[in-house]
Amino acid sequence: MIPIFDDINTILILVALFNLVLGILVIGGGIRKLANVIYGLNIFSAIGWIIAMVMYRAAPQETALFWTVVLYIAPTFIASSFLIFSYVFPSRSPGIFLRQSVTIILVNLAVVVLTAWPEMVIKQVNVRPGLEKEIIFGRLYWIYVIYTLAFFSYGFYRIYRKFSQSSGVERLQIIYLLFGYALSTNLAFVTNLIMPWLGYFFLNWLGQVFSIFMVGFITYAILRYRLMDVRLAARRMTIWLALSVFTYVVFFGLVWMFNSHLGGVDTVGAYASAVVIAPAFVIVFFGVDRLLRRFFSRYVFGDLYTFQEAIGRLAGRLNHLVGLDKIVREIVSTIRRTMDLDRAALLLCDWGDRDTACRVASVAGFANADDLARVMSDKFMLNYLQDSQNPLVRDEARILARNVSDRKAREGFETLRSLMERAGAAVCLPLVNNDRMIGIIILGDKVSGNAFTKEDLELLDTLAKQAGIAVDNAIVYQEMDDLNVHLEERVAEQTEDIRKKNEHLRELLKMKSEFMDITSHQMKTPIAIVGGYVSLLNSGKIRGTKKRQEITRKAVEGIERLNDVIHRFLASSRAEGMDLAIDRGEADMVGLVRSVCEGKREMAEEKGIGLEFRNEVEELAADLDAGRFSEAVGNLIDNAVFYTQNGKVTVRMAVMDGQAVLEVADTGIGIPEGDRVRIFDRFSRSRNAVKVKPNGSGLGLFIARKIIRAHGGDITLESEEGKGSTFTIRIPLAKLAKTAQ
Repeated sequence: MIPIFDDINTILILVALFNLVLGILVIGGGIRKLANVIYGLNIFSAIGWIIAMVMYRAAPQETALFWTVVLYIAPTFIASSFLIFSYVFPSRSPGIFLRQSVTIILVNLAVVVLTAWPEMVIKQVNVRPGLEKEIIFGRLYWIYVIYTLAFFSYGFYRIYRKFSQSSGVERLQIIYLLFGYALSTNLAFVTNLIMPWLGYFFLNWLGQVFSIFMVGFITYAILRYRLMDVRLAARRMTIWLALSVFTYVVFFGLVWMFNSHLGGVDTVGAYASAVVIAPAFVIVFFGVDRLLRRFFSRYVFGDLYTFQEAIGRLAGRLNHLVGLDKIVREIVSTIRRTMDLDRAALLLCDWGDRDTACRVASVAGFANADDLARVMSDKFMLNYLQDSQNPLVRDEARILARNVSDRKAREGFETLRSLMERAGAAVCLPLVNNDRMIGIIILGDKVSGNAFTKEDLELLDTLAKQAGIAVDNAIVYQEMDDLNVHLEERVAEQTEDIRKKNEHLRELLKMKSEFMDITSHQMKTPIAIVGGYVSLLNSGKIRGTKKRQEITRKAVEGIERLNDVIHRFLASSRAEGMDLAIDRGEADMVGLVRSVCEGKREMAEEKGIGLEFRNEVEELAADLDAGRFSEAVGNLIDNAVFYTQNGKVTVRMAVMDGQAVLEVADTGIGIPEGDRVRIFDRFSRSRNAVKVKPNGSGLGLFIARKIIRAHGGDITLESEEGKGSTFTIRIPLAKLAKTAQ
């Protein structure tokens, strides 16, 4: 019998330990990921194969046959788990994984039964003193060989196909995995499968040792190219191993001290000294733990540690910065400097009624503005980031494309990956606040060439959430500041005019009074709602999760209502200027009106009134801002529905006297004669409208007329109190032609 701890077995046990560390690292770093779990099972199968070799080499004649059978059963699980792994790495093959996995497992079990069956695969084992054991193979050993070669070969083929379709960091991950496995398995085929079949047994233990190539290549890919996203787990395990070594050294040091100076570990002196040593060891252990964590975080995993510190400092600075320009510059410069990126940019998004526009707020390193503009204008990217609210990595766009069944989505990911590659963008990170994307951080590649790790992306995602709040607050602050400056300028202009026209002074004071009354009324209600519900939650009197959720939901609705009020006031402030932004484009004017009517029909039906659209022209191509025009029409229909208690609202579209004419007629409360002259003024409302809808802002008609006038048209009113109103939009066709400016 060979001793268990001869030189070869000692090497095998060390190799098993290296495999064990890698297996724990892979599974511990991604227990919820199928690829990590299957690969971990593959590694533990390899560990079982190595331990079986140790026991086989040390076994006497009586148990040699048993351990030989175990030795040849263990690799069957390595082959099957590797083939299953090829279906889930780097991404899972859709639709066929479960069926193929069951088939692979059933074939594996059949080979296990065949191997365990007496004399089918292993016929006899002879112990030879001073030599490796001799194995006499059965008549079906060739089936075992074909099974092993076929499963590994097909697994390599599948992974190579994915390699040929991959790019970027995914391609590098596959390269290292293929190299590691190819070296280990091909050499093991020769030493452990073919040579014993030919009668040469002196190297039949070397295949297990060759698994160290696989461990080395995979470990390198984990640390450098975030293979299977276990880098953070690697840091934790490194610290645990260091603590284990420390504990081992202390333990045997104490045993040596007790044996040398106290007569042994089982003496009165040893027990007495342990009373002092035990608490001292605990104190020292935690001190060493802190030192090791600091050392490995700073010097072994330094980039991750540095970025964590930088993100923490940046989050603190964002809380004290106010100006939008300062905030975006701080975000871009900190990320670029800390992660050592070649380029970075921050874009701010403006979500319109139909389209989203992005503008560059801060940019560093992007040389080609046209390529960056193409990425900014990609609607698929904007919608994806808004919906997912997760970072989008260029190298993973191809994986996303393969995993979606929708053809348009697949093409969208492929196009986006191409645009990002052309622009030099590696990551697109959404800035989100209140589930609304307000901006995008676009990052280039790392100067070092390293890939973005999972930890990088998680930290960036955390930063984006904090930065999103800071940027959104800065935007609101800037808009309010601009509004304040605008109001001050208007007051200064009107003050000069007031000296000449006292009548205008009264109108201005009246406008101011209305503004303050409406603002106070509009804001006090949601503030009171939020304050009441928050106080109720804070009182501790609410019991039950559902009740707390309901109160929280109502508080959030109050915040959203307050946010809507602020944005409406800001929209009216923009419309007050002479330069209302109009982004013209070709559109079907009739189709736009029809679409608005369909969108308002449910609101009308809830009130029990009809909403009818009459189009006297089937189609009218026009050069206009579709979103703004739809907003104006929607405001008119909203008013008609709000102030009609019985009857119906009729929308008519026609072309008359060289003009596009749109009428919105209702059978509602009408507008008193004295209020009609100022009904289009900002914050102006008729007296009877206030009774029907106390919370109205008086901004809808003001904004609608501004929009229509910006298109070269106007809105007129005909009304009779108690019998309804008709608002008519007229825009000359010449103003709607493609040549219109």
